[in-house]
Amino acid sequence: MSNSRRGDNFALKCFFDDLFVINIKQRRTHTEITLQLLTDDVLTEKLPQVSSLLEQFIPQIFEHNCFNGAQLSFAQEVKNTEIGHLFEHVLLEYISQIKFTREKKQTGLKGETYWDWNSEPRGTFHIVLSLSREESDVLLEALGKGVHLLKIILNSQTAQPAPKKELIDTLKRNKPPLNVF
Repeated sequence: MSNSRRGDNFALKCFFDDLFVINIKQRRTHTEITLQLLTDDVLTEKLPQVSSLLEQFIPQIFEHNCFNGAQLSFAQEVKNTEIGHLFEHVLLEYISQIKFTREKKQTGLKGETYWDWNSEPRGTFHIVLSLSREESDVLLEALGKGVHLLKIILNSQTAQPAPKKELIDTLKRNKPPLNVF
């Protein structure tokens, strides 16, 4: 993990096992995240347990509005969407939970995920969140939880046992595992 500050921006780069790399830039008005998958699969259709894992960890995610070309609900879209798009919704859910716990009100968060695999490696996603630099503590807490859940989801494509109950309970209590970063 490395970070730097330049002017009004904050940048952070994190490596997570052999699964993905995340670069974060917090701007004055928004946050830019680049997710580079280090796996061959970039779609959730190769991850049949994704819906059940989301149901276990963050069932509220299925209530998200999702703007996609086919006008599918997020519950439908998640079955065959890009992993970067999934990660956007995971982060938005955790950010919403954290902010609601602190401020006791709903938030109007927005996110967008885009990619261009003609000019960048396949599996590179750009996620823009309507979270300002002043909310970096919220972002870091949400990232800890989101990264942990993404690792579980990506590892679910192999025949592995379901996540341990104590891990699920830890995430539900809003305390990310200490070894996330």
